[in-house]
Amino acid sequence: LQRFCHSCGTRIAPEALASARSEYSCPSCRPARRLSSRRIPDSATALSMLECGSCAGIWLGHPTFDALQERARRETPPEPLAPAGRPEADRVRAGKKITYRPCPICRKLMVRRAFAGSSGVVLDVCGAHGLWFDSTELEATLAWIRGGGLTRAEERLAAERKEAARREAIAKQEFREVVAEKPAGLQVLPAGPFF
Repeated sequence: LQRFCHSCGTRIAPEALASARSEYSCPSCRPARRLSSRRIPDSATALSMLECGSCAGIWLGHPTFDALQERARRETPPEPLAPAGRPEADRVRAGKKITYRPCPICRKLMVRRAFAGSSGVVLDVCGAHGLWFDSTELEATLAWIRGGGLTRAEERLAAERKEAARREAIAKQEFREVVAEKPAGLQVLPAGPFF
């Protein structure tokens, strides 16, 4: 359910009441600490996030993160351009144990996903509720978007899909040619997935 401001029509995606301590626990801290809600700075819309005061991790619902992505696309990158979302301190080092964290909302384990496949930032994602950002991951992700990373990733994906469609068309044409030239008595199986 989407909500909009009655005065200006701006979409509202609050995580909770800003400045309030929430009922949700930090998925990163042990023992668990409560997340606090706060308004997102410089936000033209009524967006808020849940933040851990101990580890500085941030929880964003999907609508809030979508709004921040759109805002980051419109912003110009700061000078000098921040690294492309690959801070050395946050890289998964060889041998480091990977921990799957629970969603603060539903408590089910989240999946770890490289944002946009090429940002260098691995996020914890609950498909139903939102995303968890460790202390520097949100800024690294938004800097990567501001620098055109998301646009380039989308263009690369579109080119890959176009190339896959081209190869599929060639394969279908070659199959039709083989079927048309088959010698008498040769049985050709129909095209399609074979499981």
